[in-house]
Amino acid sequence: VSAFGGTTPLIAESLVRGLHNVMVPAYMLMVAGVIGLLTLMFTPEVAGKRLPGSGPSVANEAEARALAEREHVD
Repeated sequence: VSAFGGTTPLIAESLVRGLHNVMVPAYMLMVAGVIGLLTLMFTPEVAGKRLPGSGPSVANEAEARALAEREHVD
């Protein structure tokens, strides 16, 4: 985050000077917003689902056995 946040003013000022348009920072924010919106739209929801590589969470051995029996695939 600091790499982008730290260089943003430098890039924005360079673009304003190079393009002679004071609206360039606003355009940058609009593009960033669209990228964020598209990311939210196309990122799948994972709430309540097991993620790849995550182990089951159980409180005791009985729950572990029940979970193992339920998830056992032949």
